[in-house]
This record gives sequence, structure tokens and C-alpha cells, in this order.
Amino acid sequence: MFRFTIRDVLWLMVLAALAVSWWIDNNRIEKSLKTLKAEHNAKQLELDDKLEIVNQMYMEEKRRQGWHVIQGFPLKQQTQHSPN
Repeated sequence: MFRFTIRDVLWLMVLAALAVSWWIDNNRIEKSLKTLKAEHNAKQLELDDKLEIVNQMYMEEKRRQGWHVIQGFPLKQQTQHSPN
């Protein structure tokens, strides 16, 4: 038969308290991470939409200035200046 002292029971309680507190903290961190990821995705979609608008405005301005824009965001290799 096993014999436990009060000290053994106290150590077991400390160990159980540490395990429970770790589990609670881990759940809190996971919930925060999910919230932050959702916020990040929403902001990323919003910024992508704004970037598309700016890109379209840029293309329109380049065309208005006489540039021939081939496709997409005009990098140096993708744009050619039209002869006037």
C-alpha cells in the first residue's frame, strides 16, 4: 500500500495547478491568434482592393500621358513609350 505525505499531496496540487494554468493560457493564446488572423485577413483584402484602385488610376494616367501599357502593374520591362 502506498503512503503519501502531506508534502507529496502539496507537490501534486502544485503540479496540477501548473498544468491547468498552462492549459488555460494556451487556450487564450489560440483564441487571440485566431482573432488576429481574421483581422489580418480582413485588412489584407481591404488593402488589396485599394491597391487595385491605385493600380487602375496609375494605368489610366500612364495611358493619358501617351504610354502604351501592356498588362498588369507596369514595370520597366512592361511599359513602352509611344512615339509622338
